[in-house]
Amino acid sequence: MAPVMALSALIFCCSPRSSGGSHGSRATGPVAALIATPRDATVAALEAVLAAAGPDVVVDLVGGLPPGAATPLLPGVDLAAARAANCGGLPSPARVTATARGRLFGHRGVSGRQLRAAAAELAHDPARYRDLITHRTGMDGAARLMRRLARTRDRTVDGRRLVKLSVRIAATEGDP
Repeated sequence: MAPVMALSALIFCCSPRSSGGSHGSRATGPVAALIATPRDATVAALEAVLAAAGPDVVVDLVGGLPPGAATPLLPGVDLAAARAANCGGLPSPARVTATARGRLFGHRGVSGRQLRAAAAELAHDPARYRDLITHRTGMDGAARLMRRLARTRDRTVDGRRLVKLSVRIAATEGDP
């Protein structure tokens, strides 16, 4: 099934017995959707998935959400709470919001505590990770690299295979 709309990331996966889901048709089998969009596009992407999928849909909501985000297609569902219910692999099993339209869950990556612990580990023993981090750039360079990786499966960047990217976050960019 093709994505319903062009966004940063809207990925549908249908079972082999599904009948499509784009151009006005509706999927007849199980559908899984990963929505990883900018916050202002997430609700529209979710609504597109719900419109294209039948009741056997599972949605992984990774994209950000604006304050008070809601959709009339999921009355009473707190989208931000569903997205934030899982963080850094916890809880296990993941919290899932069941609705008449399907199942919804999300995750926020890592918690602040986990991020601080990782930063402390890197600061304490940077040589331990030297071979793992193969590329360094600022925020603009990281955005360019992520767009490039979205277009191609080639992970060769600047003549070297990209394993891990270190992103400098600073008040002024100064990207190479």
